[in-house]
Amino acid sequence: MRWSIYKGAIEFGCDKSTLANKLTAAGINPGDDGCYTTCDLHSALSGGSVGDLRSERKRESKARADYLELKNAKLRGELLPAVQVKEALEDLFRHLRAEIMGASGHTNDEKRSLLNQLAGFKIPGKS
Repeated sequence: MRWSIYKGAIEFGCDKSTLANKLTAAGINPGDDGCYTTCDLHSALSGGSVGDLRSERKRESKARADYLELKNAKLRGELLPAVQVKEALEDLFRHLRAEIMGASGHTNDEKRSLLNQLAGFKIPGKS
């Protein structure tokens, strides 16, 4: 629905000048028909805060898209359980440690230094 300032003020229970001032302050301009959307009026009256209808719809839309992406990736077999990935990495590091400790040409101190560097390895994005 489209609202004139007069009809919008009646619907939202405020004075015409208050609504007009809030629309101007929020930088919201009327459409070609000189009217505003319900979303425009809500945004102006709520001060564009957390209750902003457009931003909430955008956030919800993005969350739905993210959910569908994950669901589709899972259906395509592109995701692995975190436990399985952790176990594979632990196994890899166990084998690396054995190879490093069994390698010749390096002192034990050098080997321990390399192992300490590996022990401090962090996966990006995880703490």
